[in-house]
Amino acid sequence: MPTPDARSSAAAAVETAAAVAQVDWDAVGGQDLLEVAVLLGKVKNQADAALVRITERLGATGSAEAAGWASTKDFLTHALGGRKGAGAAYDRVAKQTADLPVVRAAMSAGDLSLAQAGAIGGRVATLPPGTQAAHRRGGGAGRPGPHQGPRRHRPRPGVPRRGQGARPRRPGAGLGPR
Repeated sequence: MPTPDARSSAAAAVETAAAVAQVDWDAVGGQDLLEVAVLLGKVKNQADAALVRITERLGATGSAEAAGWASTKDFLTHALGGRKGAGAAYDRVAKQTADLPVVRAAMSAGDLSLAQAGAIGGRVATLPPGTQAAHRRGGGAGRPGPHQGPRRHRPRPGVPRRGQGARPRRPGAGLGPR
């Protein structure tokens, strides 16, 4: 199967989106509205997945800078009509998910939003180095460690606990000027 041409595929998506925008939504029933909203959410996620890949390629080729833009982020903010700095989200997700093929595949399938992919990529980046590789392959961190049990309060030395020598608060304390 030949690879679809990027420009013609994007143009077809624009035509389809224009047709969807022209629907008489007042004539659509409640259940259909719910289903269409879910489908359009998938389309939006798929478009964001394509934009993440485009962001990656724009950064690699330097095309935005060569065209006179200060950065790929600035170009995307302008092209997508977002608020100042909106293009940075695509750049951030592109970098965070570059080694997370499972996340990229879920975005391309429309099952994961840009925000969700960014949250996952951001959390994976905070994992210890030994566990990151397993998550990048989509396999998790491997065997869980020993159960640590619930976190318990550990009193600091020299700080009395409530009811053990601590001064009781007087009624109305801290409620503002007297």
